[in-house]
Amino acid sequence: MPLSLFSSQSRLGVSVSQKDVSESLKAVFYDGSKVLEQHEVVVNGGEVNFTTPEKQGDYRLEIIRPGSSGKPIAVKDLFVSYILASKLSFKPNEPMKVFYSTMNPEFKEGSWVGLFPLDVPKMNGEDIRKHFIFEGHMDLKREDHLEFDAPSEPDTYHLRAYTSMDPSGYEISRITFKVEELQPVSSLSVSKRVLKTNERIQVRYKTNVFLRNGSWIGFVRPDVPHNDQFASSENNSDYSYPFDYVGFEDKEGVVEMEAPAKPGTYDLRFFDSNEDDALELSSIAIEVIW
Repeated sequence: MPLSLFSSQSRLGVSVSQKDVSESLKAVFYDGSKVLEQHEVVVNGGEVNFTTPEKQGDYRLEIIRPGSSGKPIAVKDLFVSYILASKLSFKPNEPMKVFYSTMNPEFKEGSWVGLFPLDVPKMNGEDIRKHFIFEGHMDLKREDHLEFDAPSEPDTYHLRAYTSMDPSGYEISRITFKVEELQPVSSLSVSKRVLKTNERIQVRYKTNVFLRNGSWIGFVRPDVPHNDQFASSENNSDYSYPFDYVGFEDKEGVVEMEAPAKPGTYDLRFFDSNEDDALELSSIAIEVIW
């Protein structure tokens, strides 16, 4: 059976279902050498609850029929980890949750989780802190979660947990996840493409991309190179052309804008953030007249 992942000191509910059967079985939780916990479980009855161990490692859950030779009728292999991601495959910039448990006494003040490129070698102490993309701090003696955005670049990455930030800190857990490619599909639309100066319009936007903080829509001169957020932003700012920020949690919506005060031909451009590596998601031509 496939391996299942659980965080340490979490609830593990076990139930057994089988049509037209009612009998009592035994659910046994092992660490590979000894029984850690066992409960009676009734077929087609309710759940029985186990608590996963404090220590990270491989474990096994077996369902046994009492009075038999002890051979299990069902087996589930589990891995208990100090950190878990909400899933193991993300799209660029997709929000991700990282669940953690710091109940183990090896965790000290300043324990933390870092997101790293896959090729960063294993290092401990202060040296590793030069290489993370993002980091989050874990509270001691607690089960909680941290929130990150997945990296922008499709690739394979590590999440690594460290016992502390000081020189004695060391890596205690890691998981691997992927950022998959996403082909952007985005659009801008307005009710008309010829506007009078300072005329107010509603601009509808839609995208399948996970927007970042600072995503924006604004007027830019058409001779400014496309797919260049920095140049587009400078042109918009230098000439005080109208722009508006887009809520990064919304993949579609409407912003109300005002046409530029000077007649001419413009692009209305949509960027996924105000960072220099931002994607230009969509662009439409607008003519402004007196």
